[in-house]
Amino acid sequence: MQDYAAERVRSLLARFVFELNRAAKGGRDPEKIHALRVSVRRLGQALRAFHQFFPQKQVKRIRKRLRSLMRCAAAVRDRDIALALLERAGAGKGVAAEELRRERKLAERGLERELRGWMANNFSSKWRSALHLL
Repeated sequence: MQDYAAERVRSLLARFVFELNRAAKGGRDPEKIHALRVSVRRLGQALRAFHQFFPQKQVKRIRKRLRSLMRCAAAVRDRDIALALLERAGAGKGVAAEELRRERKLAERGLERELRGWMANNFSSKWRSALHLL
């Protein structure tokens, strides 16, 4: 079971890194942000499910860092969803939609800052080492 847990987390970490790079290159695309959130959620769930196979302190630290990224991505994604709902309701040009677009731009800037921080840090190899996935 430990081998399976390690392989699963290794695979999900690789997917997360891929999605993080995609989002960093084109953060305005709602689908890329959604895919990033899915990869964060899946990696976090795997770490929680298989926590007994990894160093507890490291798992806690990694999950905390993932939650921070998830909050930034959620701020953008939530506004994308709200804007899509307004468009479907025929209110895509109203005051509420304009306010959501403004909020989304602010949230997007926050996500871009967060992504730059992730890209500047060699977290992937550090995490593989910390979780003994090498």
